[in-house]
This record gives sequence, C-alpha cells and structure tokens, in this order.
Amino acid sequence: MSRMKSSRHHLHQRGFGLVEIMISTVISLFLLGGVIGIFLSNKENYRLQQNLARIQENARYAMNVLMQDIRLAGYSGCNPNITDHLNPAGTGYSNALFNINTAVGGWEYAGTAPGQTYNITSLDPLTANSSSWADDGGSGLPADLVQKVVPGTDIIVSKHIGKALDVSLAASGLNANSLSTNSPPSGTGIAQYTILLVSEDCQTADLFQKRNNANAASISKGNGNTSNPGPGNVIPGSFGGGQKWSKAYTSAASLLTFQSTAYYIGQGTSGMPSLWRATFNGGPTGVHVELVDGVENMQVLYGEDTDSPVDGVANQFVTINNITNTQNIVSVRISLLMRAPQEVQSLTTDTKNYLLTGLTNNSATEINPTNDKRLRVVTTATIKLRNKGTNL
Repeated sequence: MSRMKSSRHHLHQRGFGLVEIMISTVISLFLLGGVIGIFLSNKENYRLQQNLARIQENARYAMNVLMQDIRLAGYSGCNPNITDHLNPAGTGYSNALFNINTAVGGWEYAGTAPGQTYNITSLDPLTANSSSWADDGGSGLPADLVQKVVPGTDIIVSKHIGKALDVSLAASGLNANSLSTNSPPSGTGIAQYTILLVSEDCQTADLFQKRNNANAASISKGNGNTSNPGPGNVIPGSFGGGQKWSKAYTSAASLLTFQSTAYYIGQGTSGMPSLWRATFNGGPTGVHVELVDGVENMQVLYGEDTDSPVDGVANQFVTINNITNTQNIVSVRISLLMRAPQEVQSLTTDTKNYLLTGLTNNSATEINPTNDKRLRVVTTATIKLRNKGTNL
C-alpha cells in the first residue's frame, strides 16, 4: 500500500507545469528578440560603414580623374602660336569644345550660381531643357549632350594637345590641301574626321580636321569649309595667295592628336547619377564613358586672372558665363555632391542643404537634394592649370 502511494507521488512530480512553460517561453522570446535586435543593429551599422566607404572611394576616384585632365588643359607642346583651321560656322562646332585658344570651357546651369539655391526635383536627363545651360558666349548645349546631362549640374571641358602619332610626314607645299606622308599605300590608319595638330619648329602649328579616310596615304583637310559631319575646316583669313598652311612642312614635322574632353553628370547604367566623360577628338559626336556612380551634382567655378598685366593668379572665381576673358582662366574650382547607393534606415531623414564651391550661403551654391536616408558628402578641389600663368 505504501509502495503504491510512493509511486503515485513520484508520478505527480514529473515534467513542467503550464505556468513554468509560459514563463520560459517569454524569457526565450526576450532573449531571441535581443539577439535579433543586435543582429539588425550590426547589419545597419555595417551598411552605414559600407556606404560611407563607397562614397569616399568614389569621391577620391572622381576628383582624381578630373584633376589629372584639367591640370593638362592648355598644353600645346612647344607651340606658342597655333593657327586654327576648324570652321566656327561648321556643323556641330562649339566654342567650348573646339576653340584651342581657351584651355577650358563648359556650361553653367541657370539658377546654380553662387548665392543661389537649387532644389533637386529630377535626376532624369530627359526632363532637362538644353537652353537652361549657357557657355561663355551664351550658347546652350551642343546636340550630342542634349538629354544626357542631369538638370541642375554644370559641365566642364578640358582641351589640350595629346600624343604624337607614329606617322612619317614628307615635304608638303604651302598651297596643297593635304600633307604628304611616307605611309604605305594601305594608308595612314588615322580615322576620318580626327582633329590633328601638325608642328615642326616650335614656332608655328596648324590645327585642322582630317577629312579623308584611314586608307588614304595623305592627310587632307579638304576644300573650303566642308562641314558634314563637322566642324570641317576653313582657310584662315590671314593666309593669302592660295596659302593653305602657316608654313611649308618638311619630313621633320610631327603629327599630334587634339584632346577635347567634357565631364558631366548623367544617368548611370545602375540608374544612379554618375560622372561621365565624353571625348570629342573626331568632331561633334562624342564617345561617352561612365566613370563613377553616386555623383549627384557637380558645380564648377573658373578662376580668372583680371590683373593687367596678368600674373597667373586668379583674382575671382565665377561661373563660365560670367568670365570676362576665357584666355585668362588660370584655375578651376570643382565641387561634387556624392551620395550613397542605398538608404540607411537607422539614419534620420536628410533634409539639409549642401554648400558647393564655397563655405557660406553667399559664396556657395546651395543644393537641396530629395529628402531621404542616404549618406551624402561634398568634396571640393581647386585645380591650377599648369599651362596657364605661373606654374605652381
């Protein structure tokens, strides 16, 4: 009898009660919630650090590309005097792109000058009006840049002489439209419409567009103002008596390329705003390459030496359409507004304005981006043109 009672007593003590199970479940849920919270917090912190690193890396790369090219602007080899044959009235001619006498050019977007505020309402180039931009002469965007540039952003162009070509020239006459070469019958290999510079004695040089095809053994600049697809060439007004070149070139002459490169903010393949480069070495139709994404805005000011005589130091930084003399631009100030590719939910909504190309509201352009939770930073550089004014 006592053994049955003992067995019944032990039977009642087995397992957990309902209350105990509920308490342990609640404790487990609290612990699990804490673990999940730590995981999510670490994930957001990782995303924050990753976005910050991405912005900084992209900013360094973008500014490095711009600085390297712009420092070369105005380089013409050893040639102090270049005779420009390109036709200003030709199809697709743009002073900002093709005028070799100005080291840099560009276009300013209306409403983005220092002291003004621009509210970003669209990053779609298709919504932009090409007449909203103006170069130093007040002209809008050239056809090849229309609907490629994000509204509210500036464009800068760097122009300089590039590499020497491996083409052996032969003696040519003053009155010939073509330069003779020692190339084989298969031709020079230089593409039609390439813009070239021929130079020999570091005293004079001629800039022109090659009008014949790559299979030709000579290098022709065509007749008159042939301009399709443009810009074509004209005979400079200073020439007379049938003279076609600034001098009669010999086999000692060299042939070099002309580099005209525009940098602008366009829509990247990822859909994000990106820094783009367009090269116009073969006329008004450029070769466009995306360089780096996450560049939401670019503002450019040009440092002009207004002293008389000039001393190579900028006295004022103004927009390109407010420059007094583009040949006296000696430096450039560029600001980039960088943004992260993703929003970070742990951040508060970004509602602030960003100052570009200056430190105060009066000296800077205020950019007001869309309110979101993306990280943003501004990077600014003032770049000296090494081939203009005093080298620093």
